Amino acid sequence: KAEGDEECDGSDLREATCASKTGKDSAQGDLSCTDDCKLDSSQCIWCGDGELNGDEECDPNGFVAPECESKVGTVQCTSDCKLDTSDCKAPACNDMVKNGDETDLDCGGSCPLPCGNDQDCAGPADCNSATCSTGTCTDAATCTNDSNCNEGVCRGGRCFTPGSMYRTPQLTNNPCPQGWTPIGTHGCFLRPAGNKTWYEAFKDCRALGANLAILPSSPALNNVGKHPAGGNLSSTGSTQVWAGFACVNGGCSNKANWYWLDSTPVADHWGQQPPHVANQCGSLRYRQNGDIGTSANNCNDLRPYICQLLWLPGSVRLHHNKRKGLTVG
Repeated sequence: KAEGDEECDGSDLREATCASKTGKDSAQGDLSCTDDCKLDSSQCIWCGDGELNGDEECDPNGFVAPECESKVGTVQCTSDCKLDTSDCKAPACNDMVKNGDETDLDCGGSCPLPCGNDQDCAGPADCNSATCSTGTCTDAATCTNDSNCNEGVCRGGRCFTPGSMYRTPQLTNNPCPQGWTPIGTHGCFLRPAGNKTWYEAFKDCRALGANLAILPSSPALNNVGKHPAGGNLSSTGSTQVWAGFACVNGGCSNKANWYWLDSTPVADHWGQQPPHVANQCGSLRYRQNGDIGTSANNCNDLRPYICQLLWLPGSVRLHHNKRKGLTVG
């Protein structure tokens, strides 16, 4: 039995507990008595003792925070030794951190924008160039026909993996992004400043999350081709503009060998007979009958071009009517 100034004696701990000895309400474990009648709390554990005990997820004393899964935000350790991830942010394509399924910083994967040359990629869809070589975005190799392209196909004088040239629709509704113009129900359009080769125009549109314009019908050709934010073609003297189609396998002289980037045939919208030469890419021209038709020019010519953002199937599409304002289309 403990007497005098003894803290304890044998099994008599004078009703002391780990909590009373350590001053920590959460302390638990086995308090014992030493041979010199002093309480021994070495087997007591509590949240904040600098050790990871029992069902504790962390300990605030000396806590080294693990990284948030998204790498954005800070993991905290609560006073009851539980991990708090409430400050961690979900991965985003504009957080300046490579996270989620991005293949490089804020690009590739499910992000709306693909990655530029020399950035990491998992496949052609991750790249502005539609070409991923050994995990890195790079320009597509030049070609004159499919035989130059190993397992790829020759389109517009460049080698591509089949189906890789088309960017799937990105828009769910209007308004169009700032700087883009809705034209009918064909999508949002942008005519960037300056002239480029067909392939550079193709890459530039993809860098914006868009396609070089795909206009597979007469209404689309005329509505977009004549619009100031589209082709801006107003007379037979208008400069031809690049659009999203090219000949396949070098067979440029045959109309049947010309396809839009989404694999739709160009069909009978030619403003002139396709040329009997290789390395030709698709453009729009003003025809003498006042319609906009498809044409072809050397892929290395420097020309204006039209980028197009497409709506996802079933999305609400708004277009502008001069008398009614924005209406559903």
